[in-house]
Amino acid sequence: MGKLTGSAMGKWKKTNCCLCSISCGLEVEVENNKIIRAKGDPTNPCSRGHACRKGRNIAYFQHSDDRVHYPMKRVGENQFERISWDQALDEIAAKMRQIVDAYGPRALAGTNMGQFIGQLGATYGVYLLKLMGTKYRFSNLAAELTGLYWSYGVMLGHQGYIMEADDDAEEAKVLICAGWNGYVSNNSVNGKRICSKFARDPSKTLVVIDPRKSETAQISDLHLAIRPGTDTVFWRAVIALLIQEKWCNQAYMDKHISDFEKILPWFEGVDVRQYAEFCELDYEDVYRFTKLMATKRSCIHYDLGVICGRNSTVTTHLGNIAMALCGHMLMPGGIGYAGKMLPRSAHTDTKSPDNWRLPVTGYPGIIGLYPTAAFAEEVDNDHPQRIRALINGCQNSLNSYVDTPALEKALQKLELLVTVDCQMSEMARISDYVLPMRSAYESWDANEIMMTFPYIYSRLHAPVVESEEEVWESADIYMALMERLHLIPEFPENLYDTARGSRMEYQEALLAYLNENPQMRMLWPIIVAKTLGPVLGSNGKAAFWGSILFANDYEKDAYENMGYKRGPSQVEEIYQDVINHPGGLRVGKVKYDDLFKHLKTPDKKIHLYSDELEPWIFDITPEKEEQAMNHPEYKFVLFAGRHCEVNANGVFRGQPGWVKGKSNLQSLYIHPDDAASLGIKKDGQTVRLSTENGHLDVPAQITQEIRKGCVQIPHGFGMRHQGIVNGVNLNLLTKNTNRDPMIGTPYLRYVPCNVETIPEEVIAQ
Repeated sequence: MGKLTGSAMGKWKKTNCCLCSISCGLEVEVENNKIIRAKGDPTNPCSRGHACRKGRNIAYFQHSDDRVHYPMKRVGENQFERISWDQALDEIAAKMRQIVDAYGPRALAGTNMGQFIGQLGATYGVYLLKLMGTKYRFSNLAAELTGLYWSYGVMLGHQGYIMEADDDAEEAKVLICAGWNGYVSNNSVNGKRICSKFARDPSKTLVVIDPRKSETAQISDLHLAIRPGTDTVFWRAVIALLIQEKWCNQAYMDKHISDFEKILPWFEGVDVRQYAEFCELDYEDVYRFTKLMATKRSCIHYDLGVICGRNSTVTTHLGNIAMALCGHMLMPGGIGYAGKMLPRSAHTDTKSPDNWRLPVTGYPGIIGLYPTAAFAEEVDNDHPQRIRALINGCQNSLNSYVDTPALEKALQKLELLVTVDCQMSEMARISDYVLPMRSAYESWDANEIMMTFPYIYSRLHAPVVESEEEVWESADIYMALMERLHLIPEFPENLYDTARGSRMEYQEALLAYLNENPQMRMLWPIIVAKTLGPVLGSNGKAAFWGSILFANDYEKDAYENMGYKRGPSQVEEIYQDVINHPGGLRVGKVKYDDLFKHLKTPDKKIHLYSDELEPWIFDITPEKEEQAMNHPEYKFVLFAGRHCEVNANGVFRGQPGWVKGKSNLQSLYIHPDDAASLGIKKDGQTVRLSTENGHLDVPAQITQEIRKGCVQIPHGFGMRHQGIVNGVNLNLLTKNTNRDPMIGTPYLRYVPCNVETIPEEVIAQ
């Protein structure tokens, strides 16, 4: 796209960013149906005016040259022809039915179904998969957070109850950043403001656990520059120290924890000094950190440095145990299960026979999602139940999934690949069919991936620009496929009739129908789309209305705490307030006294023990970990990925315009001592980075921020724009088998590698 300029003639409209889970409030200036400028919305109660560089450049996303304007069918390599919606939907439905009838529902899978764009429509993509009989849904969420979801499932009784830090409360005195560079990377509401607040306030302490001297570490009160890959050893030592020093909150444990005695053997005989030395940390710093956490109200944020590091599942579970033993779980200033307006994630018990396991890699679903690191192996095999068809919902897997070479090979084996997206992504370019969806700024949309605590915010926003006629709301696309596959049953006429009148009457009729037909309750999004969607003018809006009606008791209590009285009128009052506030508003507040009553464990207590995890924990010793981390053929550890203001995920097209002049951020970060030993003399010098998957030639950047023996490259680059690839796709170097053995999250922040200089004559060739 060309240069974007502002104008005094444009109209400012409120909306939200759709480029990551935080969904910051934006004000966008619209002129001639184009977004020409964007800025943070100071009236947004959640982000309070913050918007990173990506959000402020949202116009590049909306008006990218890579936009898809009509349905397309691949007719040859890199060749597509324009087809009608009827042809596209008929052919796709027929091929889906043919594959499932021939091989069973396990032959069909979906990816994301919406990501941050079209999340309301993603509801219907999920139902398309469900009604076709498959449980296979792969998601980038399962490349990062499913170990945490699993841990919360053990402790709280439901995987959907993910924890968030109460870091903005006055009671919070210690903020622990575990692999989180919050000053640059949100991964939390207003991360930069929160980290700055803790750094400036003498009554608070900012602790960073990170091998790198990140921007957050530079302002911290205590930086634990941990040896890469040893976080699990660290947390085992911390818990052992809590027990040895009798720092556990006994009163809290007696009241709220059920099985402390069962985990005691996990920490017997732990030599904390030896463990600290193995982690290359001073014992005094570990001691100070543990005492701080035990004696002051503490909260914690995990991010990719941990959740995509070695032993990610056991690491986060041990961290959660430490928080519980100190009495910080479900307490003011600690961590509590967060809320959102869309339905919670599912609880898929790893021990349940109803939870499908992938036939080749054996991984179970967590919150109904399967690990992206396993996807290629589940396609590229000769198993009779291998995946043969994929519905790709706004997911650029070729850039965001681990091990691009393995994924490319696997995707070629699919019998059907359909991409629903608003952009011609790398994934779209190899698909059999590309179905164009409206962007988040052309439709009613809500990014509710990010849950918040203790407040619940609305993120529903209205269209700010009009779409082309050939582009559909993603909800309409998935509903049309379900219609052609004859997956949608008939619904009574009185639902259609009451929907055209009072929504209070419609609500009463809908609930009466579901009470008489409880087996239909799971189809409520389909029902409201068919009956209420045409009246509201959007199936997405209908899904949002239904999500308020079918919220669980936790959210309904939070709504009532904000003045929306329980009862039939609660839904309509919230819905109207949300519609009237496209910039977002606060709709719920959790009361701390209510947190424990919503626990899903049978005894309403926090559980710590896991027989699945126990053998693994006993193997977390300095001796065994040293052996596991011994890779003599590699001299460095690559941190694959780094958050910075000018990188993004595969959602953001329109590069390189919005990152002009920032090419150095696509460099290999290396410590001065390592650079000197390799003969790297200046920034920008080309070096070769090699892993077991191959090599890339990249410019070097020498910096004290990176730890000796480690290198790092930011993620979010390597996408093709107008025939030119901008930066490097790091997943060309990451191996899909380098992953968590229990949950399957990739070890992106621990990739053994080598770095070498390249002679100038080789570069010239």
